[in-house]
Amino acid sequence: MKENAGRVVEYLQQQVMEWPGKRYWTSGWTNTPNCKPLAAKTSAATTVLTTTENPAISRERQHDPSGSKPQYNPKAVTPNVARDLASSEEFGNGLTPTEPPYHIQRAREHHLEQLIQEQNEKIDRLERTLGVVLEGAEKKEALLHRVEKALSAPNSPVELVHAQMSSQVSAMTMSIDNVSKSAQGQRQAIDGVQRQLDGLTISLGEAISQVTVVASKVNDLGTASIATSTSVDKRLGIIEKSNTNWMENLNDIYHSVQTVGARMEQME
Repeated sequence: MKENAGRVVEYLQQQVMEWPGKRYWTSGWTNTPNCKPLAAKTSAATTVLTTTENPAISRERQHDPSGSKPQYNPKAVTPNVARDLASSEEFGNGLTPTEPPYHIQRAREHHLEQLIQEQNEKIDRLERTLGVVLEGAEKKEALLHRVEKALSAPNSPVELVHAQMSSQVSAMTMSIDNVSKSAQGQRQAIDGVQRQLDGLTISLGEAISQVTVVASKVNDLGTASIATSTSVDKRLGIIEKSNTNWMENLNDIYHSVQTVGARMEQME
């Protein structure tokens, strides 16, 4: 930022020095043409006054003892001075610029003074603006330096937050692993219950087949005694009760297996 501000100020100074009238007139208020110096010679012998005005009065008008610059008066009679300039070979060209009248020089000086004053005011405003910008940039650089220093500290808030998040992620990973392991164990338990249920179903089928065989035998022995039939009926009642108990147990086991399966689906 400082380098850019310096370049801007240098550019503006160059622009001020390159005002439009500089290629005709130089700064420093010498009113000398900005070209190759002219070695103009004015000899006393070649100076001729074409007016009736007293030369002493004319010199007093041109050189005021008070030091103030003479004011332009278009009605005043000015001396016509013939100058013996050097030859064109001495300057390298045939055109020898002469000084303009005083009122033109003064107007140009006044115009140039206004231009330079305006440019100086612009430069002052730009320098103040650049000063504010540089001050803001320095504050931002200082703030950035403090932030970088805080971030690079061993116990910076960023590192603490990173450590906390890492620990939380590790804990969540461990909990997910535990849930997965427990779900796998419950799945194995359900498989074991299913195998037991299959075994009970096979046993129930065998018992039913045995009951059928016994019933057929009882039917074949219908002519047996009442005592035998009574004992058979009692045995059949016991068997039916046992079958009912077996069915109830199977239904309970089936419902418990369904409940466990629903919980596993919810956990997954």
